[in-house]
Amino acid sequence: TARDVMHPWPLVLSTDETLEQGYALLAQTGLASAPVVDSEGNLAGMVTLDMIAAARLRSPKPKAARVSSSSVRLVRHLMTTDVTRFEESTPLGTLMEFFTDESSSLALIVRGKKPRGVVHCYALAALNERLTSDHFAATQSRSGTSADLLVPDLALAE
Repeated sequence: TARDVMHPWPLVLSTDETLEQGYALLAQTGLASAPVVDSEGNLAGMVTLDMIAAARLRSPKPKAARVSSSSVRLVRHLMTTDVTRFEESTPLGTLMEFFTDESSSLALIVRGKKPRGVVHCYALAALNERLTSDHFAATQSRSGTSADLLVPDLALAE
């Protein structure tokens, strides 16, 4: 099902957040996009870092005025509501058909009306690849055995 292959969203934006707040959150987390939710937590749309950055650059005003102007513009003024969404229980075959027929590279996964995660077509394509130790970042030389897949103990911060 979609629930089994989705990537959970680590961040959602509110329709009442300013463009500056949205830009800061996306830039700090390294996310390219985020779902936008209304006051009840229901999916209202989606916004990308590129959309916000472009809106910030389109302002013909000097930098100081642009910052104050974009701080009153809200995410809901920029978000797109044309978002493909599927319920968590959607069969994997339905998602595969969607990505085969459509040019979209992602679909939002919802439970009821609340965003739960995202499915990227490239992640679904990767399901067909056999997983090897070469898929993991190397911190030391690899031996080619299952020992390469072990996660080292993490030191606790004091």
